[in-house]
Amino acid sequence: PLQSSITFKKMRALSGLLCRRFSTALRGSVPGYVFDIDGVLVRGKTPIPAGRDALRALLKPGSREFRYPVMFLTNSGGVTESQKAEEVSKLCGIEISPDQVVLSHTPMRAMAEEYNSSKDSVIVCVGKRACVHVAGGYGFKRAILIDDFAIQQPLVTPNTMLEGEGEPIDESLTKLKVSAVFLMHDSRNWGRDIQLLCDILGSDGSVHRPLHPHQVVPLYVANPDFVFVNEYHLPRFAQGAFLTALEAVFLRRFGRPLAYNMFGKPHKSQYEFVERLLLERARSMGFADLETIYGVGDVCLCPCLLLSSIILLKMNPIVFGCAYNRSGTILRLM
Repeated sequence: PLQSSITFKKMRALSGLLCRRFSTALRGSVPGYVFDIDGVLVRGKTPIPAGRDALRALLKPGSREFRYPVMFLTNSGGVTESQKAEEVSKLCGIEISPDQVVLSHTPMRAMAEEYNSSKDSVIVCVGKRACVHVAGGYGFKRAILIDDFAIQQPLVTPNTMLEGEGEPIDESLTKLKVSAVFLMHDSRNWGRDIQLLCDILGSDGSVHRPLHPHQVVPLYVANPDFVFVNEYHLPRFAQGAFLTALEAVFLRRFGRPLAYNMFGKPHKSQYEFVERLLLERARSMGFADLETIYGVGDVCLCPCLLLSSIILLKMNPIVFGCAYNRSGTILRLM
């Protein structure tokens, strides 16, 4: 209760300061806002009142529309942006559109055209079944779940296959060459998926052929977080923990480090991606540019070394904000 009270007062003070500072929109430029979701607006499926009130303070008077460009940046995933927007909208009682949401794997949609060029290959998704549908929504034409290899070839992982797991698919897809692996959400079976990923990433993409001396199949990882929080009183392992285990096994198996490309916070590319969308949103609202970007979050970061125009300064359980102008000069700490 004391922490909640402190958090509420801090968020109200932050919201009041921001709204007073920009009570009149600038003609040529406008402030932008980037909110984390987990630990700021919600904890698991429970809304956080202080975060909800901060959002409401940014609405137009008597309206459900934001008066400034607002984006929501989270390392969660495994769902579509539409599903996440609907979920947060219901929990916070505020209308959020899908194009305001950036999930850990949202930037992957820009890669669809590259991996659709060959009709004789597939991409492999790691996570729950919904990840294949997410990939399809991004434009990937041939995406399968890593589970499907185990379904079609039970002897691949004889000790970890669970009866009735997965859904039947076109068996011919599992025989195509793998062009890339996308770790989009939490593995549902670490032992099975690590075995299969070593088979795939240790090959030339033809999974059932002898191992290749070099890694030629790229691995894309959506979320670097080692743990996440929900209603349980202790943190739970996230994708970063699974990646750590995969790296250790891959190194022991092949004698060389695993190569991969990382998305998600706190990587610079993720912030640059949301900044571009925030600018597009500002222009759609009639503004030429972003003057300042405000970030709000819940875990202490030091991203000043990573980017020039967005800062998310976080300290749990009190939510702080930090304002930067677009040249990277700090304006003030709230």
